[in-house]
Amino acid sequence: MEPVTFARNYCRELEFNSASGSGILTLADFSHLKLEPHRREMEESHWVGARVRIEDIALTSWVLRQQERPTPLPPIRARDNFQQKALKLRAIRDLFPEIKLNFYISINNGPWRFKNQLSLQNYGEPYFPDTLKPSFTRGEVLDTSETTRIGVGIQDAGHGLLAGNDVITIECHYTEYLSLQPKPAIATVRSVSIFSKDIPVWRPGESFAPVMVRGFASNRIGLILENAGDAEIWISIGNPPRLQEDNSIDGLGLFHRGSTLNLGQNQRVIRPETIWAIATPPVSDPLFEGTTAKLQGMEELI
Repeated sequence: MEPVTFARNYCRELEFNSASGSGILTLADFSHLKLEPHRREMEESHWVGARVRIEDIALTSWVLRQQERPTPLPPIRARDNFQQKALKLRAIRDLFPEIKLNFYISINNGPWRFKNQLSLQNYGEPYFPDTLKPSFTRGEVLDTSETTRIGVGIQDAGHGLLAGNDVITIECHYTEYLSLQPKPAIATVRSVSIFSKDIPVWRPGESFAPVMVRGFASNRIGLILENAGDAEIWISIGNPPRLQEDNSIDGLGLFHRGSTLNLGQNQRVIRPETIWAIATPPVSDPLFEGTTAKLQGMEELI
């Protein structure tokens, strides 16, 4: 069956005020996405792949030093020449200084990484600008790991930060796209067997003779192997492990005392082939004198 894709929209809001300081605040994080009830229900019967697309990041309100607004502001008239307009704009900027917004991203709970900087300037009036484009451009797709976050901080551009009734409110709108691949029906396990087998320890100069651990089983849906001995065990699937020219062994290694290999459970990885093994002395003990290693495991059949 072909994967099914559908989308859900989200919005997060963040407000900066005089108490926010100059630290980085999280504007959007995706940890809640995997906690949504619809996700939990779908993951029971589907493999769920997810991506997030940023729809927009917007200022929804902005009042900078409103309490210090002079009356009247220097009027800028159409008949003013370029120099007169520039002087009046400079006077207004001195009264209502520029600030900067820094945007960041954090992945896998790592440190904040700088993405882009956006300068803001208003003139003492409530201001509702167009959509911000701080490198998180419209339609940008982000990895949707639970630990992916978008952060934003304000930076002093030389005139101080927010104070009094100053406020900046930012919204991030994003869409989560889910791709659903149905899981195969889980067959009922008819038998579970626990087994233990002695694996011969091979040393250079001796006969190389791997042993069969489990035979071919088309109805096998689960197989877990554990090295319960003091030597290293090498596992091969389908064919016996091979000895290389440098006396290394071509196989899956199980380190001594507790190393485990999961070759499939619940039909996620089916391993019907023959399983072979051979052992070698542990690297940490060159004087090891044992002749066998203990391999134990559990097999599930339907």
